[in-house]
Amino acid sequence: MTISVPRGGGAARWLRSELAPARLGRTISSALVVGVLQVVLATSFGALIFSGRLSAFLGAGIGLSLFGTAAVGGAIALLGTQPGTIGAMQGRTAAITAIIAASVAGRLPLGRSPFSTIVLAIGITSVLTGAVLYVVGRMRLGNLVRFVPHPVVGGFLAGTGWLLAKGGVGVMTGVGLTPSNLEVFGRAEVAAKWIPGLAFAAVLVALGRRRAHFLVAPALTAAAIALFFAVLAVTPWALRGAEAGGWLLRFPGGTTWRPWVFSALGDVEWSAIPAQVGEMTALVLVALLAVLFSATGLETILGGDVDLNRELRAAGVGNIAAGLGGGPVGFHFLSFSALADRAGARSRLVGLIAGVLCVGVLLSGGSALSYIPRPVLGGWIAFLGLTFLVDWVYDARSRLPRADYLIVLAILGVIAGAGLVPGVAVGVLLAVVLFVVSYSLTDPIRHTFSGSAYGSSVERPLEHRRILRERGGCLQVIELQGFLFFGTATGVVERVRARAQDAGAPALRFLVVDFRRVTGFDSSAVTCLAKIGKLARSLGFVLVLTAPSAEVRRALEREGIAERPEGPHLFADLDHGLEWCEDEILASLGTSPGWESRPLLARLAEALGSGGDSRLDGYLTRLELPAGRAVVRQGEPAGDVYFLESGKVTVQVDVPGKPALRLSTMGPGAVVGEMPLYTGGLRTASVLTDVPSVLYRASLADIARMEGEDPALAAALHRMFARMMAHRLTESLLTPRLLE
Repeated sequence: MTISVPRGGGAARWLRSELAPARLGRTISSALVVGVLQVVLATSFGALIFSGRLSAFLGAGIGLSLFGTAAVGGAIALLGTQPGTIGAMQGRTAAITAIIAASVAGRLPLGRSPFSTIVLAIGITSVLTGAVLYVVGRMRLGNLVRFVPHPVVGGFLAGTGWLLAKGGVGVMTGVGLTPSNLEVFGRAEVAAKWIPGLAFAAVLVALGRRRAHFLVAPALTAAAIALFFAVLAVTPWALRGAEAGGWLLRFPGGTTWRPWVFSALGDVEWSAIPAQVGEMTALVLVALLAVLFSATGLETILGGDVDLNRELRAAGVGNIAAGLGGGPVGFHFLSFSALADRAGARSRLVGLIAGVLCVGVLLSGGSALSYIPRPVLGGWIAFLGLTFLVDWVYDARSRLPRADYLIVLAILGVIAGAGLVPGVAVGVLLAVVLFVVSYSLTDPIRHTFSGSAYGSSVERPLEHRRILRERGGCLQVIELQGFLFFGTATGVVERVRARAQDAGAPALRFLVVDFRRVTGFDSSAVTCLAKIGKLARSLGFVLVLTAPSAEVRRALEREGIAERPEGPHLFADLDHGLEWCEDEILASLGTSPGWESRPLLARLAEALGSGGDSRLDGYLTRLELPAGRAVVRQGEPAGDVYFLESGKVTVQVDVPGKPALRLSTMGPGAVVGEMPLYTGGLRTASVLTDVPSVLYRASLADIARMEGEDPALAAALHRMFARMMAHRLTESLLTPRLLE
């Protein structure tokens, strides 16, 4: 993986550009603001993870958070696609990390220190997350995010918002929010801590929805801290009293950090680690989705292309580095990236300087952090949680379908009542059930029509077309679509049964089932096809299957459904299946499906009227072509006109990588290539002989010579071409073709 900084002379120019006084001032000022916010968030998340019985390790926990923030932020700043991208710890994963820490602590005896085991669990989670992110990015699988059901993601984010809001209240008061101790939060001394914190969070949410200036949030944070100490100065409390009352984030020894993962291995309670696999897995998946969503959001915020897979690799490297030092998971922070962008500091130095500031606070012991009021820290955590809740509980009412919105609420309720992993499991289950129900309500039949309304692309004599329009009601076509399974295939059988037994419709003789748009099927769908075959035998109609894939053919053979003289009959496409049925209808009425066999010149003379006589023979060249020979080829310059004396030709469009699409099949008397006489250009289709055929060719030079030597004959020929094209247009309107 390479850092996107120019090398050689380019690197020197890049560095001079970054260090130019006008730009450097914006970079440093933005980096300081971002760095301070990163420190505040890392402190808040450290307090969230190491709360309650773990508060004795708060200083070391904040040190871990600062280290992780610096590692992730530095990696994303150096390795990300866009300059100015900021990485930091995130509330979505911090909430799960807090659950892991509390679970580890709950599995250890009261006399046993859980710190080493918690650090190892956090480190393993971060390294595992980083490895997954890097591998997914390396394999260029970033688009996997598209397969996650949207309501499941929304429900998880709403549940994460609840966990963050609840954790923020716990940070404010020092008391965990549970159903059993709700009365504690009604006491005056406790309410005095969480009410201001929630008010601070609510103001941040309101300002964020108004798209306030990027410096408002930092300024409001500084103002809240100043207000706290101003109130403290005019009350009887002293600083020691505020600390003793739990208003300040005091912790012994300041922030500390060392390579905990390696130095604490001897004190780890290994049996507590496997129990966290569920939460660890959930955190990895959340981080993967969050990085992909965040990277996509960067394109909107920064206004440039973002390589999803590169951002995955950058976040992966950062999390591996953080995990090796016991730091929690982090990734791209959109609001901080937007802050730097709005300040005009699109530089990789912003993230690096902000990371240096985190390291500086870590090395200095973080004594200043001891004076941050708990309501402000908890307010920031609650602010992030309320943002998710407002987005996915309040705003989602109007933008999500009702069923999806109910899934979001269900996941939120399960997470709030039973935990994160059960909530995600319930969400996936509900999404699957919703998909099955919704898909079952989708009609698997795209079109159904009779042979009177639609026909094949074969150009038949007028009398044959009239017969097919009158008698085509005995032919029924069903076009299937989508994935066929037990919830949809049964309905197809009932529709077929109803049509076959409909006394008010013409007796069903041919049922054509088209599979062109079927994307897949299960075993129950094949069983339903077998039932249709039994209906055909019992009710006396012929089953025709068109465009069956190789998989469909194999499944039918396993079910004992093979092509027989009495049916079913299989054809490569719907058009050829319709042609076969039409031929059978004509043959059953004693009408040969073939074309007129009178000599071509006689038919032309009749069509040309007074201008058509033996004089036409002098302008035509006779051709005898074998089957499979191209009369004209698609893409060639247009020129000659061909008159079919005997045989049969097919007009088709050649599509690269796909079977050719048949436009029409024509017999004796057909004219090929007359349209380019008037439009010019290249041939838009190919014409091939289906059987040995005899044609007459008139070149452009022959027609030009006819116009000079025999204008009356040429005019009659042009009138005949005009009548033919008008007739084809009329027929296409009366009998639409299925060419799409």
